[in-house]
Amino acid sequence: MVMLDEASLDVAATAVAGVVRHPAPCPRPWRPAYSSAMPLPPVAVDVIAYAPVAFFHCLHCETIWQHSAVRARDRREQLATSLPADLALEYQRLSDWARTVDATYGGRVRLRIIDAVSVEGWAKSLRYGVRRYPAVVVDGKAQSVGMEFERATELIERRLEARSDT
Repeated sequence: MVMLDEASLDVAATAVAGVVRHPAPCPRPWRPAYSSAMPLPPVAVDVIAYAPVAFFHCLHCETIWQHSAVRARDRREQLATSLPADLALEYQRLSDWARTVDATYGGRVRLRIIDAVSVEGWAKSLRYGVRRYPAVVVDGKAQSVGMEFERATELIERRLEARSDT
């Protein structure tokens, strides 16, 4: 059995917890005009992939369970065993790439990992026409499918360059 490293489990737990606790904001019908004094919004990068899954209690119970070492151990075990070995290795590479993107671009890129088998992952797969995973979608337009994260990094860099030119 392949074990994910602690940082990858933290990325998975954050992604799962982020989906549960922080729903996506509603899209606005208009966009404000940006001046040079205003910072540009970050480049939105959606990564649709098979991700480790952990099940949560309701928010009230989860608040209590967060302070229990038993629950933390159970959650780690759930995340560590929720993927078969080949998908765990794939997710480990994805997690390493995500940490590199975060360290390189910081606040200029908003990275979201979406589980491919969730309702949101299914809807995004339909919307973007994705049939293989992992899939990296940059600002809802450019795509990189498969384990070629170099191409995804190029797409992010091109998008950042295009924003800086305007």
